[in-house]
Amino acid sequence: MDWARTIEINKLALTRIVAELFAMLGVMGGPAMERLLRPTESAIRRLIVIAARGLYVKVLPKGIMPRGLKIEGTARGRTSFRLYDARQRFAFIQPSNPDVVMVKTYTSNPFNMFDKMYTPRAAKLEKENHFQQRLEAARYALEHLNTQARRMVRWMARRKLLEKPKFTSPLRAGAAPGARKTQMADIDYVLSECHYFAWEALKEDTS
Repeated sequence: MDWARTIEINKLALTRIVAELFAMLGVMGGPAMERLLRPTESAIRRLIVIAARGLYVKVLPKGIMPRGLKIEGTARGRTSFRLYDARQRFAFIQPSNPDVVMVKTYTSNPFNMFDKMYTPRAAKLEKENHFQQRLEAARYALEHLNTQARRMVRWMARRKLLEKPKFTSPLRAGAAPGARKTQMADIDYVLSECHYFAWEALKEDTS
């Protein structure tokens, strides 16, 4: 298996897809952006798993730092890319802030001036900012793939040290988050390939 070639090809494809998603910010609606961003994040996560194959990183006990190590805080304000799949939840959760504008009748305020009730909520702007933060994290993860791979190795090692971890694998069983049975966009094909090779990489690491 040519793992280096596999990483190179899929990294280039994902870098292009992330750039396209940045161009769509503010133009594409929230649900449509989520349908593309979610599988993109899944594919990047699986690419990190592949890149982490065979790596060894010394894991320090919690709270212990090596001598001379300084925490510069250069990543402040940056959203860290999540290294593990969200586990499936089957309970229905009522949205806490639905994207709905409250409407009053014309007779209650005929001029509609200076009325906060008529000001659209900032939900759309918040969603765009949320998507941008996730895209920034995705782009950073691709640009620093080796660093993310070491993060992955440390994360997996620490999970295994827990007394009763809920899960130790970054990938959940079954289909990848955002995967579709009918492949329609480029990301669907990239995710399918990354998903397969990520599980193969995990098998080799545990054998």
